[in-house]
Amino acid sequence: MKTEGVMTGGTGVVGRALALMVLVCGLTADAQQAPVAQVARVKTAARTGAISDTVVASVVDTGIRTGATVTVTLRLRDSAGAVLAQTTGAVNEGLPLRLSYKATTANGIFAEVVFPIGSAMLSAPVVTLERWNRLAAPPPPPPPPPPAVCPTYISRPDEDDEPVTLCFTAPDCVCKVEPLLPQ
Repeated sequence: MKTEGVMTGGTGVVGRALALMVLVCGLTADAQQAPVAQVARVKTAARTGAISDTVVASVVDTGIRTGATVTVTLRLRDSAGAVLAQTTGAVNEGLPLRLSYKATTANGIFAEVVFPIGSAMLSAPVVTLERWNRLAAPPPPPPPPPPAVCPTYISRPDEDDEPVTLCFTAPDCVCKVEPLLPQ
């Protein structure tokens, strides 16, 4: 019998007890579960728009406190929470992580960043979400400001006193002082 061969193949009492325990209890490789890594999730506010909008999410560490490079996951999700696009990569103060996506819905889309909590942390991470329609015409530039008229009034209070220059200006004008010449 195969069982007898296993039982007699061990060395001594310890080997036989171990073989019997494996037969009775079974051998499992995942007897101990791996510790669950703690992660942080940060998300932006949802941005609505039009179908075919370009959506770009970015995450960068703006601080230099740690100088650490951290692997993060950047996701774009719709208003129902479904993942529309996802990327994973390294982020530090000089290396942002970006994700571009062409919107398939006019509903809100938000960005979500998932990063581990541990010894290597981001100092001051910033997450941005942009959504724009490349087909729409840009808004017209604002009209130029009206030309500034800067009147300068010169007066002489008295014949015996020194000449005095009074300058009254309109907003955005520079007051220039002109000497008062005797007449």
